[in-house]
Amino acid sequence: MDWVRKHMLDLSGVFKKCREDTSLTFAQREKFSQTYVAAKQFSTLPQAGGSSNVTAVIFMGCAACQDGFHNECPGRYDWQHRCLLMQGTIVRE
Repeated sequence: MDWVRKHMLDLSGVFKKCREDTSLTFAQREKFSQTYVAAKQFSTLPQAGGSSNVTAVIFMGCAACQDGFHNECPGRYDWQHRCLLMQGTIVRE
């Protein structure tokens, strides 16, 4: 499996957990659900259908994360830092 497709599968797994997180509102879970569906769909394509699909899913995931967890995320602006959502270290308010 190519690394882009693997990354998309990893993303879809994280978004699936978030869409099932009952501490989030319905609207917040719905954003993660939409992102999960996109990531899962693209993960079936070779190279996840291209880098534009990966970028789109990452932006969707970042928006859902920012809305759901209200964290200041250095990963959105400083790509040297790891994504807290992907690491599973999101701090809940």
